[in-house]
This record gives sequence, structure tokens and C-alpha cells, in this order.
Amino acid sequence: MIQSRRRVLEAGGTLLTTGLAGCSVESRSSGAAGRRGADATVTVGAKNFVENRILGHIAAVALSELTDTHVLPDVPSSYERRNWTVLQSGPLDVYWEYTGTIYTSFAPTHETLPADPQALHDAVVREAEEFGVVVFPRAPFDNSFVLVADRAWSEATGVRSLSDLAAHVSAGNTGFGVAVGNDFRDRPDGWPGLTTHYGFDAAKLDALEANVQTVPIGITYELVARDDASVAMGFRTDPQLGRDSLVVLRDDRDFFPTYNPVPVADAATVTRDSPVGEVLARLGGRVGDEETIRRLNGRVADGTPPAQVAREFLEAQRVI
Repeated sequence: MIQSRRRVLEAGGTLLTTGLAGCSVESRSSGAAGRRGADATVTVGAKNFVENRILGHIAAVALSELTDTHVLPDVPSSYERRNWTVLQSGPLDVYWEYTGTIYTSFAPTHETLPADPQALHDAVVREAEEFGVVVFPRAPFDNSFVLVADRAWSEATGVRSLSDLAAHVSAGNTGFGVAVGNDFRDRPDGWPGLTTHYGFDAAKLDALEANVQTVPIGITYELVARDDASVAMGFRTDPQLGRDSLVVLRDDRDFFPTYNPVPVADAATVTRDSPVGEVLARLGGRVGDEETIRRLNGRVADGTPPAQVAREFLEAQRVI
């Protein structure tokens, strides 16, 4: 399971189950949400990292306040890839995914991506429909992967970009630590694709692999702070990027795609013109920019519950 992107705040993930007031959460009647009878339910899911949990709560709170649904207690979530599969087969009805992830990791996958974020979103919308998934309008911020380096190490080695990193490794410098998250380790838009795209020398990369640690995502930064790694993966919306001790390595050959978050829903349960669909269609544009989500992520990292952060954000934005 993908672990917390920032800190391992909880052992489990979140599934926020919502249903019409007074209804059983175990029933899944046919028909779109908002058109069904009194036994209908909508299950809002969240991946197991802070930002996505905030987004999940934003959706759940908005649906609870703006439709006839109410939020029930959290239940465990599942792996990211499993979320997409379960969305199509149940019991998951809604969660937030990312455009770059959908385009590169879920069938049909692609090796090249549209450079324009809206074109990427439009392509994802069209292709997802073939798999019974409704993709709603995107949020404006980009939560793409980044590689960060310890600033002192970067200055000592001259590694300031991913091309610099590839050249450094290919020159035989393989004795430093790299910390990556569980999913990033094997994703085509993660470590394997990055090292291929930037032309790491194969033999030197094999030598480096002994020092590549796969850890829960939030722990990558802590390994750098403890000098157990010099390079680590992160995300553009991580509050840790503000640390003076870190430098973001430039993706100077544009490997990482755009990762705009989007609400996605099971088309058999939620249609665009249903009350639930109409609320989801309004949420993406209200989430805010990278500075906004980084601030929200930071509040959770500092101990504020995601549900509270989500509700206060929606109130401040006058969504609810």
C-alpha cells in the first residue's frame, strides 16, 4: 500500500462512506447516485497519503453538506492501483486520482503525454469513459513527482538537475543513498522510467541499486535529514520542500507528467447530471493552487485532522 506522502500519521488509509441519511451503507442499488431510492449509498475513498486524504474529506464533506448524503465512520482503504480497479467493480464509488497517473499507469497506458495539462485531462476523460469511469474537472495545482537532494551534498557534487544526477551516477559515483516511495520504485513514471529517460549507465545503475531504499513516502525526507540518503523522492506540494536543507533537482528533460487531481467516479453509480456529480464537478476548480494545498498538507503534518482541515477550507471558500 502507498504510505503517507509526508508522515505516517496513521497505519491505515481512509474510505469515507456516505449514504442517504438513515440508510444502510452496505447496499449498492442500481442507478446513478442522486436518482436512486432510500437504500442508495455513495462510498468516497482516499489513498493513504495526506494530500489525498484531505481531498477525500473535501469531497465527503461537500457531498454531505450539499446533497442528501451523510458521512459515516472511516474504514480502511486499499492500494492506489486497487482503488482504480475497485472503482469499476465496487464497493468504491468516488475518490481523487491524478491525470498523469491515470494516463501512464492505468490501461490504456501511454509512453508519451500531452504537454498541455488541459489536453491531458481531456484525453483522460475520453479514455476513462470506456472503462466506466467518470472523470470530473481538474484542480489547478500540479502534484508531480520531484527528486530532492541534501543541499550540502548537491553543492559538493554539483548535482542540481536530473541530468546532473544521471551523469554523476554514470561516472561511477554510486556510493550515496537514494530514498524512494513504494509505488515510485516500480511505476513507469517513477524510478525505472526516470533512469531510462535520463540515460543512466546500466552497469553503474546496477551498482547504485544496492543503495536505493524503498520506504513509506513520508520517511524519504527523514532519511535525508538523518544523512541516511542524499537523494529522495517527493511531491511538488510537500511542505518539506520549504526546508533550507533541501534542493529540488530540476527535471530539465521534462520526464514527469502533469499530475492534476481529479474526482473520479464509477459511472454505474454517479453520473455527471446527478446531484453527486454536479457537486464533484464544482470541486476541482475550488481546491486552489500549489501554495494552498501545501499549506493544507502542512496543517495535517502538524497534527490537525484531515477532516477538520477539509471542512474549514470549504467554509473559508464559501463552498459550504
